[in-house]
Amino acid sequence: MKSIWFAHYERKPVAIYLMFPDINQILKHLNGKMDLISMIKFVWLKHQKTMTRAKGFLMGVIPRFHNHGIESAFILNVRKAVENKPHYTEVEFSWVAGFNPKMRNIFISVGSVPVKNYITYSRYSVTVSHDPRKAIETLTGLFPDEKPGITSYFDHILNPK
Repeated sequence: MKSIWFAHYERKPVAIYLMFPDINQILKHLNGKMDLISMIKFVWLKHQKTMTRAKGFLMGVIPRFHNHGIESAFILNVRKAVENKPHYTEVEFSWVAGFNPKMRNIFISVGSVPVKNYITYSRYSVTVSHDPRKAIETLTGLFPDEKPGITSYFDHILNPK
């Protein structure tokens, strides 16, 4: 599966997308060890197609090329790539910022589903329920001296099947 994609215009890169298999799905079986037996087990698990999830880590488009469908094209190409690898069942687009509704809408428009909300509250990072209002109430109670300015991040899952 391709991990790094670029979009070019007039031979210059205008956008990038980075995606990697979720290697943590294998590492959790190694119990924190990387000795010879663990390395052999790693290779064996890799060939057994233990990794069923890919993670999209970065998508960036030069502002001049926003609203040209490049982001949607990346996501749809990710879907096609994952459909060709039947052992992958999902792609996680991590950390789509809540203050970026344009990107959230793009992900949702191609079939992604928000599954987690992360709220960064000042210098504290907490994972909370799907209801941001309830989270704000909880966090305001936990940190009464802090200002209630928050930034939300959303994990989006795309199930290609």
